[in-house]
Amino acid sequence: MELAPAARRELLSRPAVTGYVQGRVFKYKLDQHVDQKGTRAVVVAPDGGWAQPNPVNTPAFQLLRVECWADCSREDDGHGRLEKAAGDAIDNAWALYRAVDRELHPPGGIRGVRWGAVGSDPGLLVVTCQRWTEPNWHDADNPDGSGRNFGEAAMVTTTYALQLSYGRD
Repeated sequence: MELAPAARRELLSRPAVTGYVQGRVFKYKLDQHVDQKGTRAVVVAPDGGWAQPNPVNTPAFQLLRVECWADCSREDDGHGRLEKAAGDAIDNAWALYRAVDRELHPPGGIRGVRWGAVGSDPGLLVVTCQRWTEPNWHDADNPDGSGRNFGEAAMVTTTYALQLSYGRD
């Protein structure tokens, strides 16, 4: 199993995360925009490596980029439309980031767990997972340089460094 699908499955198995996003954990790109919907979403994607792999053994040293997207709070206006309740998109994105970070970077770190294991699929062996970068926030007033339209939404992003084993374990 590859890193992005394994990370997606792992986050979807964590109630602390799904309580914020329901099923909106995406691989590689944001598949459902959160702007003007009052929702939140997580995007996971590999982001290169932090060390050279050992040519003889099976470890890989990959970076995982995590984007935590959130819209501002909204309330139903009684006619099935969502009305903006507060300009708190950045706060919502930070709250989602904190929930994700507690799962991917708990006290003591992650050591020797399988992400995405379901039934006979053993998932991906994560030897270690540590936060690699400090989180950064972005919105329409503080864009990330990608040219994406944030609208009223905001995003907090960070990267995790993982040591993985793709061999027979």
